Amino acid sequence: MLNLGIVAKIDLAEVRAPFIRAGLIVAAIAIAVIAAGTMVFFTVTGPMIRRLQESETRFRQLAENIKEVFWINDAETQAVVYMSPAYEEVWGSKCEKVYEQPEDWIDSIHPDDRERVKKAYYENAKKGEYSEEFRIVRPDGEERWILDRGFPVLDERGEAYRIAGIAEDITERKKVEEALLLNERRLTEAQRTGRIGDWSLNVESGTLHWSDEIYRIFGHEPGAFKPSYDRFFAAVHPEDIDKVKESEGKAFAKEGNHSVDHRIILPDGTVRWVHEEAVATLDKHGKATELAGTVQDITERKQAEEKVRRERKRANEYLAIAEAIIVCLDRTGGVTLINRRGLDVLGYEEDEMIGRNWFETTVPKDQAKEVQTVHAKVCSREIAAVEYIENEVLTKSGELRSIYWHNATLKDDNDAIIGSVSSGQDITERKRAEDRIKASLAEKKVLLKEVHHRVKNNLQTICSMLALQARAGRSKEVANALGDSERRIRVMAQVHENLCRSDDLGSIDALNYLRSIIQDIEESQLDGTGQVSFSDDIEDIVLDIDLAVPIGQIVSEMLSNCLKHAFPDGGSGNVRVSLKRLNGGDIELSVADDGVGLPEDFDIAGSKSLGLQLIDTLSMMIKGELSIGEPPGASFHIVFNGERP
Repeated sequence: MLNLGIVAKIDLAEVRAPFIRAGLIVAAIAIAVIAAGTMVFFTVTGPMIRRLQESETRFRQLAENIKEVFWINDAETQAVVYMSPAYEEVWGSKCEKVYEQPEDWIDSIHPDDRERVKKAYYENAKKGEYSEEFRIVRPDGEERWILDRGFPVLDERGEAYRIAGIAEDITERKKVEEALLLNERRLTEAQRTGRIGDWSLNVESGTLHWSDEIYRIFGHEPGAFKPSYDRFFAAVHPEDIDKVKESEGKAFAKEGNHSVDHRIILPDGTVRWVHEEAVATLDKHGKATELAGTVQDITERKQAEEKVRRERKRANEYLAIAEAIIVCLDRTGGVTLINRRGLDVLGYEEDEMIGRNWFETTVPKDQAKEVQTVHAKVCSREIAAVEYIENEVLTKSGELRSIYWHNATLKDDNDAIIGSVSSGQDITERKRAEDRIKASLAEKKVLLKEVHHRVKNNLQTICSMLALQARAGRSKEVANALGDSERRIRVMAQVHENLCRSDDLGSIDALNYLRSIIQDIEESQLDGTGQVSFSDDIEDIVLDIDLAVPIGQIVSEMLSNCLKHAFPDGGSGNVRVSLKRLNGGDIELSVADDGVGLPEDFDIAGSKSLGLQLIDTLSMMIKGELSIGEPPGASFHIVFNGERP
């Protein structure tokens, strides 16, 4: 579905000015028409002032409802000329404050970003090269990411007199690695205003009649001269004569009515615009005998239209600079506005899109009907608009592009929904890159599992070779040493075996891992009687692989030492393994037995036992604090940080 949301940066005062001047001109002309009272009055073809006011209202509605912050600064003083209401939502500070303190928005920038942003703004904004991402700290302490872009607005001399920009809250996009928003309403055409007079031409005699108002339109006193065809064309602007004659010729040839806008030159050299309308009267043979029509002074209308075109061009330039797609639809889904970015993404020209049904043109066929139904329900207030959504659009070439939309509804002065406005970010390339990364990660995960599998098999092969060597040896001391080596290698093999079975190749479930080590040690009791029993109190803790290997070796060495030294002469007893997380977040590993205990002068650091030396070394490797408990029995405790060492 097309998602409804847009951002527009419009100087409402500049848009409003030509409309107000047009209104004053209309009032003056109306008074002049009433005072004259001698000519045929005309009815204004449309309520121009009301339409202009409606246009202003829609622009205000557009500016005040956009989610992105639209700002305009004075290029020289850096005073804030305009700050859209969205500033209060994004910055969490009142607009009035930034008007009073222009650098308020800079002061809210995160200290680590502030100097970089200030330098970029003051050096590049006038060049049109200012575009920065930075963090702000709101008054409530919340941090947000902002994408801020600025560009110069040039005066008639080509010099920057304003810096306009868009600040977009990209916090969510930063979090999930995911496009800003701008909007405008189309400027309405100026309502036709001015004076009107009637005229008639006898084709056979060439007699031309003007009303008094036509004399005034052409800058003469009524009746100052006898009107003629030649006198009329003498006042027509030289560049417009051919098109006026061509239009009249169509009326004489019965190819249509005479209707044309053209310029005239008054006696004092002033150039005015007029609109002519005429119809031919035909005899029974179909020959034109008379041409009758009107001339209307439309100079003020033309000037208003020209000003509107300039303002629209400026607004479109703002939209063209934005990287977001901006689309406005009417209630039926017809496109009423689309900016340059949207045209570029879709591959259409503006005249190909304006008036076309968006859903039939850009939404994939299998989705078009459903999406258009949702749009209709939103416009009829049956359901609320989906503010943010991601979907695909179909370009002119048939390519599917992924767009992240921000949507809103457009309303008139009576709060009736008249359509929708949307800003969209083309995320096609980003999604393709994400897909490539996912595919690459999946492939690497498979390869890594295969590596762990092969390493496990190789270690098991080594264990088997050591076991064979131990059985073949004649020395019990050598056999024990080989057995210890086999046990230590088997612990490492168990790490790789657990990784092969896990979806997470970087960590291991401590409970199953340590229990498998305990089971192997328990089954390896040399006399096979199983008189020493093992128990555990192991919490469900996930260990990083860099911790799992040394922790497993420590447990294996401690349990092996218990079997060798805690219960001499085949004695029986109990050994307990504990792994738990402490209140501070650290992890404590404990191995305790109820055997004969440790010598009074026991010092692990000075021990000549390879197993105890390994326990001491591995404890230091994981930056753990090793301590020995009080008798009876023997107990070892290691407290370490559960994060990667």
